[in-house]
Amino acid sequence: MADDDEWKYSVEDFEDPEESDAGEATDVFGDAQTRREIEPESPSFENALFVVFGVALALLILLGV
Repeated sequence: MADDDEWKYSVEDFEDPEESDAGEATDVFGDAQTRREIEPESPSFENALFVVFGVALALLILLGV
C-alpha cells in the first residue's frame, strides 16, 4: 500500500529543460509589448450618465424599492 502513495508522474516529467525562468512573457497574441501610459481625460457626458444610472440601479436593488 505504501507504493500507491507515490504519484504516477513527477513535475520534472512535464518541465522543459531548455526553458529558463528568466524568459520573455508571451500570451496568445505573441510577445509582451511595452504599454503606453494612460493619460487622464475629462469624462464625457455619456460615461457620467452610465455611472449615475449604475449607482441608481444598485441602490434600487440593495434597498429593495
